[in-house]
Amino acid sequence: MACFEPSEVSNHLIDLVVKNFGTTGARDVMPTSNPKLKHSIGTGKETEDVWMFDRLPLLAPGQEWRTFFDSGLSRKETDLPARYELALNFNDMRGRKVDPVESVLDLSMYTGRMWTEIYTIHHAAKALREIEKSVKQWGERTGSGLKVVVRDGDAIDERRRQELANHRARLDALRQQGLAGQSNGENGKRSDDSESAVDTGPGTASD
Repeated sequence: MACFEPSEVSNHLIDLVVKNFGTTGARDVMPTSNPKLKHSIGTGKETEDVWMFDRLPLLAPGQEWRTFFDSGLSRKETDLPARYELALNFNDMRGRKVDPVESVLDLSMYTGRMWTEIYTIHHAAKALREIEKSVKQWGERTGSGLKVVVRDGDAIDERRRQELANHRARLDALRQQGLAGQSNGENGKRSDDSESAVDTGPGTASD
């Protein structure tokens, strides 16, 4: 049978798949489509025919034939139909004619759907190619080299420990100064109170 499937590369891309779901092989597989299969070419409303085999000598059980059909992002800019009827004519393994398998392919089933993006080995390979391009640009010319930052971890850690110790020492010193000032203030207050008591005594006696 024939069907549309999202590509493993991206859910925006649709593949056309012909697969043998039976238990025996199919010989001389020949497809016919109504209307003719067409896809967008990524620029405006321009389109072109989708290449498909004229005759497939053998499709073994579980085997599939797959080709890129279209991109949902660019196809929506065209006037191409969403629905196709595709028939597969073939013979059995003894060469006898078999009734054609007809499939209705409808792209509207993908309209408005949502999905979770899953990164595969394809994305890893793509990232490696980008890294390769960057590495090839490295050289001795100005602006094309690789900048390397060297960090002396032990020295930096020791400096930070020393700065923290100095900061704590300053806080302790300020705290001690505050306590000393508070103590001197209390002593001065007690002295003033004592002098007032002495001065008041003779006045009371003379009265």
